[in-house]
Amino acid sequence: MANETWTLATMEPVIVVQPGNPHDIQGLEALINPEINLLLTDRTYSTTGHLVTRMYEKLGLLDELEENITARLRCPCTAANALTLETADAAIVWNVVAGLRKDKLDIIEIAPDHRLKQGVDVVTSATFGQVDMSVTKVSVALLKYSQNPDAARAFAVYASSSRCAPIWKEFGFLSPSSEKW
Repeated sequence: MANETWTLATMEPVIVVQPGNPHDIQGLEALINPEINLLLTDRTYSTTGHLVTRMYEKLGLLDELEENITARLRCPCTAANALTLETADAAIVWNVVAGLRKDKLDIIEIAPDHRLKQGVDVVTSATFGQVDMSVTKVSVALLKYSQNPDAARAFAVYASSSRCAPIWKEFGFLSPSSEKW
């Protein structure tokens, strides 16, 4: 159980494609194409898989999407790695995962009007209450059972400070307010 939490940064889904974008993919609708080998993450085991499903539901294209998925994988890293091995044409992964492979893949941002909306796209959980799906937070928590709560708190405060912001930015994370740094 967590006593306190700090948001360090945020992430967002992006489309990754082969270098040069040979299929000229410009957005979510372009992935509804039987000629494209598309990799997505599993909606049960992966947050990106769940978010992508919600985005396509809002577009009214979920059935068409399902017909065009080459494979569903457990995590975005696996999907991005498969693309670097040229076993697929496109995938939707976290911007951070894509950023680590920016020398091997092209990154296409998802249009703002296709993203999930703050305060609109929410789910309610008995454990967590209302969860806003428009932003995916990267957080650190001080656990109730911590054996050294003072050191844990000091680390969390440091990791969430403006001193660490350049490090989060360098690795492709967005600011805690989900805006560009």
